[in-house]
Amino acid sequence: MREMVLFDVDGGDFNLCDWADKKRQAYVQSKVQEDNGDLTALDKAHFLRYRFEQDKSTSEYLEQWDTDELQDVCEGLAEATGDDTYLKMLGVDTSLLEFTED
Repeated sequence: MREMVLFDVDGGDFNLCDWADKKRQAYVQSKVQEDNGDLTALDKAHFLRYRFEQDKSTSEYLEQWDTDELQDVCEGLAEATGDDTYLKMLGVDTSLLEFTED
């Protein structure tokens, strides 16, 4: 987990890193460039989130990556964080979610 930059302990405090953390994003981007196939679904979600926020295309990556596992992770992230951006970047119509929630 340390190598994947999923957390930091700056100042003695344990902090989880999110997609926007610079060190986490550097790790993920280097893994994508290596194209060695050992990206986790979370790595892919963080990479796609960065591209989405930068208004860069995500379609080529969505076409080549297993979208079922990736969609499961993004749905979990959206639910855990309350941030529907994880669904929007996959092309999920989030306007319909308003009607299905309690």
